[in-house]
Amino acid sequence: MGLALLAVLVVAVIRLVSARGLRAEAAGADLAAVEQWTTLWRWIGIAVGATLAIGALNAQQVGLGRLAMSAPAIAGCAVLLAIMLGELTIRRPKAERRTATLLTRTIADLLPRVRTWIASLGVVLLGTLLLVGVLTASPDDMGRAGRALTASCLFDLPGGESTMQTNTNGPYPGSFYAIPAALAMIATICCAVVAGRAIRDRANPDAGHTAYDTGLRRDAMSRVVSAVGATAYGTAAPIAFVMATALTSNDCLSGGDFFAGMLVVAGLISLVVAAVLLANVLLPRKVDKASSDTMASVRASR
Repeated sequence: MGLALLAVLVVAVIRLVSARGLRAEAAGADLAAVEQWTTLWRWIGIAVGATLAIGALNAQQVGLGRLAMSAPAIAGCAVLLAIMLGELTIRRPKAERRTATLLTRTIADLLPRVRTWIASLGVVLLGTLLLVGVLTASPDDMGRAGRALTASCLFDLPGGESTMQTNTNGPYPGSFYAIPAALAMIATICCAVVAGRAIRDRANPDAGHTAYDTGLRRDAMSRVVSAVGATAYGTAAPIAFVMATALTSNDCLSGGDFFAGMLVVAGLISLVVAAVLLANVLLPRKVDKASSDTMASVRASR
């Protein structure tokens, strides 16, 4: 993870340096202010989300690990909330005369198709894991519902006799852990929906830079989708690992090792996908060189 974050930092610096001139050519003052404002709020959300996630992970004893299990969802919710606030509080341009286009924008036109499908699969995966956990969990030895996995089986005794044995082990991601994680994920999705509507509906402060404005909207929508996907996959990964550990630790489960292996694979894939989507949230936007060239040619013709 440290190497991955270092690679993201290197790419971020390269993009900022290489795109500096392009941004100056392609964006007007009003659009530049919009980009700076939304970027500021995004990084506020990233800082707050990272702080909350670290705090939740360090608070292992609070709620018997409830906060720790929901740490990725808490972080994702904080990032999406900040992105939503940034889009909703964009300052209006100070110009007395404003222009507008008759272009009709839709959320579907701004959504990145492949990334939306990937994020949707992450939400489905997380929902499936939480549902399976809730349906198969049982109370632990202290009577706390939805925190353990219980199975019964026949145990052979010396002399050819057998007895019924019941094994209960945990922690297991039943309702005890699933409900807080699900609520945090639902809040994250709600913030993403509001942010998406704000991205679509906000006014273009400079009709002379329509291409750059469209690029900003698509980039913002891409980050929203990536944040939702990173939250879903980042939450699904530890849940899959905890579920796999519980399956392999219960001696009464037949075929538990096979399902545990599938869960480990799903958890590893979720970690990789979450890291890739998180990089999209962190990295600065690529500036379309075509829009910069177009603006340069327009200025030259004048």
